[in-house]
Amino acid sequence: MNQYAKGSSDNPSFSAVSQPPKQPMAGVLGNFATTVAKWSGGAFIVGLALVGGDALLQERFSPAHLIATTTGKMVSDETKAHTTATAELARQNAIAQALPPVKMQVLSDSMQTQGTIANLADAACVLSSLFGENFDTQYTFLRDELRSTCGTGAAIRQNMMREFDRNVMPAPR
Repeated sequence: MNQYAKGSSDNPSFSAVSQPPKQPMAGVLGNFATTVAKWSGGAFIVGLALVGGDALLQERFSPAHLIATTTGKMVSDETKAHTTATAELARQNAIAQALPPVKMQVLSDSMQTQGTIANLADAACVLSSLFGENFDTQYTFLRDELRSTCGTGAAIRQNMMREFDRNVMPAPR
């Protein structure tokens, strides 16, 4: 016979840690109830509080009434904002369609050119950072010229917005 019989305390592979006793199977309904309780957390308690509040409180103070009025106000505000935004978009589209196509093309070309110049000014500003303070003195004029473009792109873009507002968007009435 094997000197290390299964379950023998002399067996070096025997584990002295005891396993917890297995619980008898609770059944499908018990497993379902346990799973629902784990997943729902405090939702069941909140649900009971809401049902109890509806049963005990006056209608205007009941949780259902408070939730409905709050939700209704939010929906009303969202609908009002959507209506306002839709009307503003329709107004802007009507203005854009009323402008002569030639004027729009000229404005578009002007905006594109100004946008390119603004991007170049930003790139020059970034390039100026490559010239450190200890760079060769014969190139300091180049560094200073490139640094002078910093902020020019933003100024050009502001000018573009003013030009757009002046030519496309009429003054509010």
